[in-house]
Amino acid sequence: MKVPDDTARYNIRQTRSIREGEPMSASDSPFVRTVLTGIEIGEHEASCEQYIALLERYFHEGHIDFIVIFLNKRTVPRHVWTEWVQYFAKHNISFAFLYSQDKMGAGKESQLTSDIVNELKAIAGSLFLGDMVGEWGGIAAWQEGNFTSPGLLAPEQVADMRSASRGLVRHVGRQVALNERNGVPATWAVDATVLYRYLFEGGVNFGIAEAMASDPELLFAALRGASRAYRKSGWGSHIAHEWYGGYKNDDPLKYKRLKLAYYQSFLAGASLIYPESGHFGIYSYGEHYEPESWQAQAYRASWNQFSSFTRYHARPEGNPITTIGFVQGADDGWTGWWGGATVWNQFSAGEDWHYGAAERSWELIGHMRRRREWQDPTVFTTDATTSASYGQYDLVPIEAPLSIMKEYQVLIFLGWNTMDEDMYDKLKRYVYEGGKLFMAVPHLNTNSARGDAPALFRDGDVSDLFGCRVHGADRKRNWGIKFVRESHHKGYAYPVIGNGIGDPLGAEGPVECASVELMGADVIARLSDRFRGWPEDSPPLLLEHRYGDGLAALITSWDFPGAPTVRKLTEIILRAVVADEVRHARIQVTASDSVRYAVYPVKTDQHVVYVLNTDYAVAHQAIVANTTMETLIAVESCGMRIVYSAPELLIVPESNEITIAAIRMADDRMQFEAAVHRPTRVTINSCKKIVEARTEEGPIAICRDGEHANATIELMNSGCVTLLTERFE
Repeated sequence: MKVPDDTARYNIRQTRSIREGEPMSASDSPFVRTVLTGIEIGEHEASCEQYIALLERYFHEGHIDFIVIFLNKRTVPRHVWTEWVQYFAKHNISFAFLYSQDKMGAGKESQLTSDIVNELKAIAGSLFLGDMVGEWGGIAAWQEGNFTSPGLLAPEQVADMRSASRGLVRHVGRQVALNERNGVPATWAVDATVLYRYLFEGGVNFGIAEAMASDPELLFAALRGASRAYRKSGWGSHIAHEWYGGYKNDDPLKYKRLKLAYYQSFLAGASLIYPESGHFGIYSYGEHYEPESWQAQAYRASWNQFSSFTRYHARPEGNPITTIGFVQGADDGWTGWWGGATVWNQFSAGEDWHYGAAERSWELIGHMRRRREWQDPTVFTTDATTSASYGQYDLVPIEAPLSIMKEYQVLIFLGWNTMDEDMYDKLKRYVYEGGKLFMAVPHLNTNSARGDAPALFRDGDVSDLFGCRVHGADRKRNWGIKFVRESHHKGYAYPVIGNGIGDPLGAEGPVECASVELMGADVIARLSDRFRGWPEDSPPLLLEHRYGDGLAALITSWDFPGAPTVRKLTEIILRAVVADEVRHARIQVTASDSVRYAVYPVKTDQHVVYVLNTDYAVAHQAIVANTTMETLIAVESCGMRIVYSAPELLIVPESNEITIAAIRMADDRMQFEAAVHRPTRVTINSCKKIVEARTEEGPIAICRDGEHANATIELMNSGCVTLLTERFE
């Protein structure tokens, strides 16, 4: 089973007409697994000779798709390598090695020498996935004291952001080159920062997010976006739960959190999912629990339940739909890591390298997870900002090709960026061809040195894209914000004061705006210090400019969008953008902000929706809607539900151990293929009345919800389901 670059995909055939009495052929409904589950071994287990025995004792061999072997500092005897690979080949288990370069024996560059690699490839072939390197992002993320550990590479002290980012890429490149010299088939990287783009630039073939060591939802968005930008076939989730899922190993919430980590990984699009440790015993935070303890059994039970789910339900191929991209600018060193706060770990470079407004701007993404307070007057119609459109967003590297950028309806810059001609031209083309772009003046800076005066791109002449010329910094004003006209994009609902009479918003301290000369841009918001209107010298704060078929918006603050003095403005902009994208989504989920969801396209007009309740204690309801109808579902605490959507149809199984595919519609009938693991009730929500249901084995009973179109059937076995329908009178 070869996993990277040619992972088996879930292919849904195109819709074709249904002829009277024609059965659906098996070729119309292939159920191919797209999510593989594995195990890591070696984190705590001292004797590498016992690894196979541990796997056989605690796991069913037929359920393990792949193994990651953590190589500790003790050299692995040569005969053990042979025993491992023979076992994996016999049982068709893919495998990779973690820390072969970092935990090497004395005098070696890597434990994966060319002789060992050749033997692994000769016996296992494509089952040998490669070498997995770990935590390279830590060079930019860890606290200073961590680098006193023996053998840990200290970050290079540099002059500017460009030198720092290039230094990480060179470091990655050197270690990838070592694997290539030794014949290792691929280099994988597991990391707990959002810096995957630099790992890919250095030559890494496949990325894995170290979930729980940082915000997993943010890591998944970054790795998904980087994998798309660098055209990787998929990505994985390494769940480091023993160390980062909770400080108390006897806390029941820690094990609820583990279940959520598995399903959030699945929902977000990971194609390989596995736990770091805990399943063979627990050794964290000064505690020790044997493999037979209830805690270790809970780790294995969570894995078994999730692994079984991936065998009985086939997620559609590819990634979930995302329409909003937050751009990781050139040389951005924000890591998303919870522990560090020095940019590119330049510990001795002074306060300019401490986390500042550029890095704190990324915290604004958190606003897409939380419903606004009821008294907030800047929310309109309905609060659609508890998630991004279709439930997901990406972090998009600025290096992404234009073809990838155009897959996003909106691109938003938050953190650091070092502008250049190629980047600017690419952004111009993105907007010209219909994209919507949001930037601030600091994103036009061409100087990558922290603390230096900005050197604006083309001396501030961005009139072609943003319709203005930036002349430099204006004086500071301790004023608030007034939106003075509607956006050119009709869907952006800003709190506009049409006649200028009303209180300014968001006065949070002195704002330093740029001095701008308008050259075609329109002023959407400006500073004001009064209820009636604004002073004559009131500077613009938000500009919009039509360019081609798109829209370019520029925040004229001299500081980044997350700076305290303009944060309120940016929050309002983000809410308006997100709400508009949600309203235009073909699939919408309305629920508590404890609910996460993702939408996978099957065909142009068919989707699979995954709805996850992250609340530890309370069930939540969610309204799932397509363009013609909606349905109300209940999602238990820490549970997930699946909804299948087609025109005039929503299908909701009670159990997740089912896959529904190849939905086909005609005037008087609907058909779909169901792979059923165990009998389950399925609710059919249709705009038509269902008059008869049958499978290949004969008619099945229909339970109706009064005179409504909702009908429930019970599916006992896999096969084709036909629903005869008629229009309501």
